[in-house]
Amino acid sequence: MWNWLFSTDDTYDYQYNDMERNYMKELFNIYRNKYDYSKIRIRSKHDKVVLVCSQHGDFSGSQYCILLGKGCPLCNKTKRLELLFDYYGIGKVKRKI
Repeated sequence: MWNWLFSTDDTYDYQYNDMERNYMKELFNIYRNKYDYSKIRIRSKHDKVVLVCSQHGDFSGSQYCILLGKGCPLCNKTKRLELLFDYYGIGKVKRKI
């Protein structure tokens, strides 16, 4: 069921350990297909994890922060700016001609 999640073209020869597989399953439950998990390499619980955002490319973070749902920092920044713009009505100015 999870085989497609653990094999990509560039990391086909890499054998994921149990810790990495479990972490990928947890990430999949949170983010689904939003990120590419092929660059995850975990040797201890303190290692940073590299994920690939489809819009902004690679980003890294602690395993804990990524599991909290923080995700890609650039996507989060964009989302916060959009919320601010919506709140203050910026970018929705209608001009009378």
